Amino acid sequence: MRDIDLPLGPLNVLVGPNMAGKSNVLDVLKFLFEVFFPEANTLGIGYALAQRGGPSEVLWKGGEDKLIGIALEGAGDDEPGTNFKYELQLIVGAGNFVALQSESLKLLRGGKEIVLLRQEGGFHWLANADGMNLGSVGSFGVSALQYARPDWDCRRACKNVEI
Repeated sequence: MRDIDLPLGPLNVLVGPNMAGKSNVLDVLKFLFEVFFPEANTLGIGYALAQRGGPSEVLWKGGEDKLIGIALEGAGDDEPGTNFKYELQLIVGAGNFVALQSESLKLLRGGKEIVLLRQEGGFHWLANADGMNLGSVGSFGVSALQYARPDWDCRRACKNVEI
């Protein structure tokens, strides 16, 4: 699947002909789950890519692009009008080496955008919804969501995610 904008609700049914991309939609969600919540002693991004045959199998077949980008937007269930926007970009280099190019998470509430996660200088900087800076985590080969602090608002919100 190269590019898709797919609004999802609380209950979704994927219907379509063979080879339409239904399984790819589900696999993207499973990929993100493996990145954020990897098995013990694994690096989320590398593990998730290896489960799919490596970066060359994930990249658009026949294309020259070396960038894997995923963006998700969703509504928060804690209060009406709360939305989240998450973006992840991976770049594939020589020898199928994969580096985290960028990762961000923003909270949109009451017309204001609050940056909860930003990448800067090889580190991810975390903040809570109240704007409190929580410091940084290293970013080599992992999503910041994988090693985020337990007191980070987003970590607590994601603890019940199942795919």
